[in-house]
Amino acid sequence: TPRGFRYIMILGSSLKGKAIVEAIHARIPNREITTHGEFTCSDKVLNNIWDAGSLTLSSTIRGNFIDAPCRDQAQYISDAMIQSWAACHLFGDFALTTSSLQTFARTQLETGELNSVSPSGLFQIIPDYSLLWIIWLRRHFMYTGDRKLLQELFPVVIKLLEYYDHLAVRHNGPLGDLSNLYGIRCFLDYDDIDREGICVGLNAIYCQALTSAARLAKENDQQVFADEFQRRAAMVASQIRELTWFEDQGVFVDSYHDAEMSKICSWQTNVLAIYGGIALPQHYDHIWNTFFMDEPPYERYNSGEYNNPYFKFFLLEVAFALGKTSWALRFIRYYWGKMLAAGAVTWWELFNPEGLDQNLRIISKCQGYGVAPNGFLISDLVGIRPSTPGMSRVVFNPCPQACSWVKATVPTPYGRINIEWKVKSGNTLEANISANYPLEVIPILDPAMAESAEFKISEEITILTPVDDNDNHHQNGDT
Repeated sequence: TPRGFRYIMILGSSLKGKAIVEAIHARIPNREITTHGEFTCSDKVLNNIWDAGSLTLSSTIRGNFIDAPCRDQAQYISDAMIQSWAACHLFGDFALTTSSLQTFARTQLETGELNSVSPSGLFQIIPDYSLLWIIWLRRHFMYTGDRKLLQELFPVVIKLLEYYDHLAVRHNGPLGDLSNLYGIRCFLDYDDIDREGICVGLNAIYCQALTSAARLAKENDQQVFADEFQRRAAMVASQIRELTWFEDQGVFVDSYHDAEMSKICSWQTNVLAIYGGIALPQHYDHIWNTFFMDEPPYERYNSGEYNNPYFKFFLLEVAFALGKTSWALRFIRYYWGKMLAAGAVTWWELFNPEGLDQNLRIISKCQGYGVAPNGFLISDLVGIRPSTPGMSRVVFNPCPQACSWVKATVPTPYGRINIEWKVKSGNTLEANISANYPLEVIPILDPAMAESAEFKISEEITILTPVDDNDNHHQNGDT
């Protein structure tokens, strides 16, 4: 993979006199950005987080998404999944996500596996990254409703999941230790997670991929595949619970190997167990309270020097899906805000808000996977996210507990949505929503504010009454 540069050495060959270098130029391929999303609110820290994410993303797009301008300069599935969601809100760039998904699809081998990094002359297999490609495709479809792309890429989904079913310990069973085949285990996070044997984290992502594939199959009018994938997800989840649920502590251990449960119960494993639908709803609160608290630093156990913004994406997905919206927004303010206070201009590869050695580590100071807040600030603070595939019908589910007012412009494949809301005296929510295309809006508001809420809408807007429980679910809240 290509590398970035910070310095240029100029060598003169066969010079017989003075050489004057008048100018040096570097050409960096990029995309022309014509549409910009906007966000501002009453909280200056959140505004600064939005701006730092914008600069980070602008610095990690080179005709495709790259991990960092001075590292691999390569497009990884895991990083690009997060970057592309931010790009939708920051730049309205849905075409770049489409081409990135297609680029990875073209790497699929005859076996069904995907390359985790592309474009590249190196084939790198990371199982959780490949499975994240399906989850990424589903989110992109929810925002675009691009059925032509779904029809094009759904055969890739089928082949990929057939491949992993073939690698499982048995048909419709969990994934076991793939290191003997690959020479590498799943990544999950930088921390010391027990990945040997049947790894809960990998199988949680596998279950989420199967669930996402089932929903894609249903949208693609392939109910047989939808039923098959959903059944397989349920069977894998059930087997993982049986093998790795530690009843005495009420949490999941990291893995099952050598005929016994792992001795490690990491917070990442338990976050992913909820994310993938392995954990049962009656256990959510206990799992959450075991690993998280309501005041800073919010995490009872973090990754120390390997703490990073990448896995925070999954933590926030789970927090918002469980309805812990205020907690999640406070955590964004705390974690990314602390990084800004430590001197960050763009998001760092690693950051421990409780550490004192931030400048001692040699790390990337501009890492694309750190831009998750740009997506969550729109979907869960402003409160705009798709209700059905495409952005012609959206949910309006703001969080007025986090700040007193918000203004935002949200790019969509059809045009833009402008929204302003504020909390007036008497705890009354006033919302002004407009769009330059026909838009249906489903308000889902705090019951304390719902009856007194005031709406001002443009003629393109139609306000609907929620009639389907699914409208209240977070975008990836398939737990």
